[in-house]
Amino acid sequence: MKPLKYFVSIALFATSVSLFAQKYGPDSAACIRNYSLFSEFAKLKNYEPAIKPWEDVLKNCPAAYSSTYSYGVSIVKYQIAKAEKAKDEAKKKELIEQLMKLYDMRAEYFGSVSRRYPAPYILGMKGLEMMSYYQGDIAKQKESKDLLKSTVRQLDGNTFDNYQGFITGFMLSSYNLYKANELPAEEFIENYELAQTIIAQKIKTELSDSAALKELSDNFSNVFANSGAADCTTLEKLFGQKVEALKTDKDGLDKVVNLFEKLNCTESPIYFKAAEYQYDIAPSSSSAFGLAKMYISQKNNDRAIEYLKQAIDLETVAEKRASYEFQLAVILYSDKKEYAQAREFALKAAKDKAGWGLPYIHIGIMYALSAQEQKLGAKDIENKAGYWAAVDKFQEAKRIDPSVASEADLKIKLYMNYFPLKENIFFEPDYQVGKSVLVGGWIQERTIVRSKD
Repeated sequence: MKPLKYFVSIALFATSVSLFAQKYGPDSAACIRNYSLFSEFAKLKNYEPAIKPWEDVLKNCPAAYSSTYSYGVSIVKYQIAKAEKAKDEAKKKELIEQLMKLYDMRAEYFGSVSRRYPAPYILGMKGLEMMSYYQGDIAKQKESKDLLKSTVRQLDGNTFDNYQGFITGFMLSSYNLYKANELPAEEFIENYELAQTIIAQKIKTELSDSAALKELSDNFSNVFANSGAADCTTLEKLFGQKVEALKTDKDGLDKVVNLFEKLNCTESPIYFKAAEYQYDIAPSSSSAFGLAKMYISQKNNDRAIEYLKQAIDLETVAEKRASYEFQLAVILYSDKKEYAQAREFALKAAKDKAGWGLPYIHIGIMYALSAQEQKLGAKDIENKAGYWAAVDKFQEAKRIDPSVASEADLKIKLYMNYFPLKENIFFEPDYQVGKSVLVGGWIQERTIVRSKD
């Protein structure tokens, strides 16, 4: 047994020597000495004397220390700035290529041994550097986008230190290429979806960063919505075949429905189908509203009203709920002639969305129509009161919402023509100019008596 143990020991020793030689090179003492030398300078950000010993370590023992590369990035960037200051473009270009090679070497030697900084992280950092140093170079920008895409696809379940930077860089790179006509709209949309999916996953698992992540998601949505990449035809083409496969995938359907709503493509049959599947899985305000829109387009307002009421009940965001309430008010007025209920929901909409004048214009129109239809009293003057109440609402609309001022002014001018003449008011002792009166019929509001002249 002793000879066997002896040979095993010799083999293990030989293996250790071989691994040590691979890591530290043929002259391990020089490798350790040069590393100690350059790293001390680099820690102090004194990069000039660090260059030569760092280059020796990189050349002779590239697998020895991962910090050769982290310090190396700072050393090479120092040299790039120096070449830039000297206006030496050839040297600057050479150094930028060296910087990119550093990331490749770090991924090769340390990408599979570091849990904190694995290869996807390292190559993602390379992608961000490429975005910065190769501006205007379309081929390099595409390579950068591909590197970042590969990185963000591997973020699920990983805690890369810079994952928000990777996602932001990925979206920015995609956006820039799209605006330069170097990325198809379909791929830009797919990249947007990927980024938003990753953010949604991170929000679920990283509560401390949820506010920042939601802000990032909103920023992406705004950039995407204003990019011009997606119109309704493009969305239908992209999702036409996908929705059926997503019929049991709530997260996927949520994403589709939100995207169609974001781009105001809520008349699309693809949107209706996604909303229907979404509602079947888990009723929500968005899916209920999607079904309401579908029934409106089909002229089935009874079902539309049913789903609008569900959307209102399910929605927790006041401003979004206001849009549903106003839509319901419009249908109750225009289709059902349920003026009192229509006013009720219009007022709820105005309350849920402060400073929104449109609901008041809507109420004013209903008051004026009721006056025209002689629904407010037996006497002419009692019906004229509806015009005074209508003008009150138009004035309120322009007071709180300057964006509707021109529309309100037009309606005020129109309906003031229906005010009674002073001579006609004279014979109505209960209706004297300036007096407060109660408008009859369904309105039941106080207004001020006014004359046309």
